[in-house]
Amino acid sequence: MEKRKPFFFFIDTIVMYLPYGIKRYIITAIDYGSRFAKYFLKACRRLKITDIYTKVRTPKDNSINERFNRTLKEEFIETDEAFEVYLASNKLKKTNERLTEYLIFYNLKRPHQALDYKTPIEYYNENYKLMRVLAKCPTYTD
Repeated sequence: MEKRKPFFFFIDTIVMYLPYGIKRYIITAIDYGSRFAKYFLKACRRLKITDIYTKVRTPKDNSINERFNRTLKEEFIETDEAFEVYLASNKLKKTNERLTEYLIFYNLKRPHQALDYKTPIEYYNENYKLMRVLAKCPTYTD
């Protein structure tokens, strides 16, 4: 019988308090094994993965997500002039489009110190040959 490795992913939330009492949540999730989580909610349900929560206010327990959220705030939320306006005015489609553009940049074009200043796609292409998969999606590779 094959022994299965444990599967962990980390979830965190950025809470944004906007004018007029509007409160929005950005939920981030990182698949610790590959950092590319596809359909993870569906998989969790199918695999009957048990939720285990870290203690409140213990950022070291969830340091990967905490660091990503800090980067997301500093590089995107605090600098993108339209994001908060769209978020506050319920233009959620536009909000998601802006966030998606940043995440594509973050994963495909932005060098990461932890990856020897390679982009995640370069790093994973060298180690896991993901470009074969993404080649079918020219939007992500140009």
